[in-house]
Amino acid sequence: MKINNKINLVAVFILAAIFFLSSCKKDDHVHDNDHAEPTITFQSPTQGARLSESDTLWLRVNISSEDDLHDYIIEVTKVADGLSVYKYDGHSHNKSVTTNLYFMPNVSADTEMKLLVKTLDHNGKATEKSITFTVLNTQNAVKPVINILSPTSGMANNGQTISIKGNITHDKNLKSARIWLTQNNTTVMDYTKSDIASNTFAFDTTHVINATTHSDYVLTIIGTDMNDVEASKTFSFHVYP
Repeated sequence: MKINNKINLVAVFILAAIFFLSSCKKDDHVHDNDHAEPTITFQSPTQGARLSESDTLWLRVNISSEDDLHDYIIEVTKVADGLSVYKYDGHSHNKSVTTNLYFMPNVSADTEMKLLVKTLDHNGKATEKSITFTVLNTQNAVKPVINILSPTSGMANNGQTISIKGNITHDKNLKSARIWLTQNNTTVMDYTKSDIASNTFAFDTTHVINATTHSDYVLTIIGTDMNDVEASKTFSFHVYP
């Protein structure tokens, strides 16, 4: 009878252990499902950013999760053909990681790119997110053309009203223009036109010379297109008091 009681007691302990282990696994499974997917935040570049081929392309991305992270992939591809130009395979056991990666894009033409981030946490929760941006080739870009129609003489007199006239043209839309005049390296006139949104910009203004001594004047014109490609032109003249 004592032997049977011992056998029954062992059986009770075994059943209790099986029930306890089953309960733990079930609770853990429910707990796993309660976790949200990892989140991905782009710090650099941002959606729609426009960069130059000579810029350093910083890939700063924050990945966070309620559970410990596991694997993540950072990849940059060309939108036109899907060609990968940069890829990084990372691993982390923390709940948050911020990348600080970089590379030089070096494109030969304006290129739209996609930054894709994929991540997986220790519970098997996976997510991915992407943005697009453009890398501009400014080395081979055609610059705006600046024509200074007036002044034409290299000399002027004190009290004279000079005409500052000309135009800026480009095959692409212009973004801005700046026209300024210096007298002995001191700015005496400064005008900026923003949001031109046209491939032609004409300027026509005047300035009254005020020089009590011999002075060197320099007129500078800068035109910038929508891709931030810049051109400049100067005209200098001497003023007699």
